[in-house]
Amino acid sequence: MHPNDARREDGSRVAAAPYAAADRLFAAYWCEAVAHLPASGRSFWLAAGPVSSPREALGWLTDRAERIAEQLDPSAAEAARVWLVDGWAHQRMLLALTEGSLFMHTIADEGVRHILSARPVQLQAQAHKTASMTI
Repeated sequence: MHPNDARREDGSRVAAAPYAAADRLFAAYWCEAVAHLPASGRSFWLAAGPVSSPREALGWLTDRAERIAEQLDPSAAEAARVWLVDGWAHQRMLLALTEGSLFMHTIADEGVRHILSARPVQLQAQAHKTASMTI
């Protein structure tokens, strides 16, 4: 008998769901933008958040790459913008996420590495409509 099963007064079994609705896990993707300073070893978390699909992760990362590119020296900005329109790179990212792998892209500028990443995660639905992350 499953621990969540209950018994009626007549002794018959009532099967319960193993998890209540508020405890259901669902697949999502966690996206991050981090600035890393190799000389000092320090990192700064710029932005992060969950999205519900690999396509949304691609949108999130390209939006962040555009924002970062606007703040870079011209040569570094150009390299970032090349990635923004690289369809093959985007397809590789979508495939990696679909297969359950981490995707990372680095935008290098003088003394700073901007690291964009997306990875599959399981989010737990909460009764009050927020989500907690399990990595």
